[in-house]
Amino acid sequence: MRIMLDTNILVSMIFFPSVTTSEFEKAITNGYRVVLCDYVILELDTAVIEDIDVFVTGDQDFHNLDIDCPKIMTMREFLDAI
Repeated sequence: MRIMLDTNILVSMIFFPSVTTSEFEKAITNGYRVVLCDYVILELDTAVIEDIDVFVTGDQDFHNLDIDCPKIMTMREFLDAI
């Protein structure tokens, strides 16, 4: 499965470590292919083009979009789904 991490997820993992970010880091390094984007503004466009399965973000604006693929999830939703 290919997942893409929003920049805010990376920032949270690096600067605001928590039980959730630690769980998430362990989960994504166990059999998932992580795809990153060079340009923050193009993250969702890149996720669609690269055929990403899951786009993990904390940005509520993305969660309000009505798209089927990629599936847009928070860190907690991703962890609960695996």
